[in-house]
Amino acid sequence: MKYLYIVDVLPVDALLSNVLADVASYEEQRRVYLMTNFERPIRFDAPRDYWSSFLSAPQSGTVEGTDHQFDPVPGISHSGVQLNEEQSSGDLSLTLPIDHPVAQLFAYEAPAAQVWLTVLALDDADPAPVVQWTGRVHSAEYSAPTATLKCSHLSTVLRRPGLTRKHPRSCGHTLYSPPPGCGVNRHAIAGSYFAFREDGFLAEVLNGGLTLRVPEAANRGNGFFNEGFIAIDPDYKLLWVHQPRAGTFIGTAPARYAGLLGGYRRHITSHTGQLLHISAPLLTPVEPGTKVTVFAGCNLTASTCKSKFNNFANFGGYPYIPIKNVFESGLKG
Repeated sequence: MKYLYIVDVLPVDALLSNVLADVASYEEQRRVYLMTNFERPIRFDAPRDYWSSFLSAPQSGTVEGTDHQFDPVPGISHSGVQLNEEQSSGDLSLTLPIDHPVAQLFAYEAPAAQVWLTVLALDDADPAPVVQWTGRVHSAEYSAPTATLKCSHLSTVLRRPGLTRKHPRSCGHTLYSPPPGCGVNRHAIAGSYFAFREDGFLAEVLNGGLTLRVPEAANRGNGFFNEGFIAIDPDYKLLWVHQPRAGTFIGTAPARYAGLLGGYRRHITSHTGQLLHISAPLLTPVEPGTKVTVFAGCNLTASTCKSKFNNFANFGGYPYIPIKNVFESGLKG
């Protein structure tokens, strides 16, 4: 049986959920891998929208849409799907070479995106493939020379827990999420400079890739970028504005900013001077001089929300819950 595999890498990071300006910029950020277990490439005409699973056999003449080619991947295969009443019902495993770009997405940590898999079967008697399975890739296991991607069926979305938010003293919003969440605009301008971001150049990678030296990070006080994130994109499709502190004025900022189009995003655990310590090393070497953007972080406390972001009106915690437990100390304790 011939199988077709569509792996769709979607830029839907919780930290960056409000960076998408429009559908066009969103489509530019997507990465789609088309693979097959057949020994030769298989081509289809298909609509421009990859969300559609419809694929038709090649036709002559002008066809509305784009031509998609599924490239052979030696050794690619998937497990059988068993449907039952268990929580893991419908789960699937995809095996492919360990050095394939899709396998490398999970080499160090879960990617800063959602990875979806669609499996289609192709019968010689019917030129149109049939969708057999759709779901999300959530992890990977490595045993050279292969990698095994663990995938959950689309129906697992319906089995997720419902409302889980409690009433903590700290904020429950994701930083920079759109209203009714945090609502802070990470591209906001304060005077001559960005208020919460710093654009600069990567000068050095240290400590096995866990420490990055960015001279422009020293423009802000120590700890300003703690719990923030850094965007590293060799192609740098983010609208990048260098801000030397010699007096350059940004002027009127563009009405909207393009999103982070690909590249790497890493959580910053601590910031001291020019040094940024990140949560996980970079997947591939990044050359000095690469353009980066560093975004301020938040420790989710009411005081930081007030003093750093002036956003207490949108604070998502409950800071005035009494600490005193009257059931232990009594009303007069």
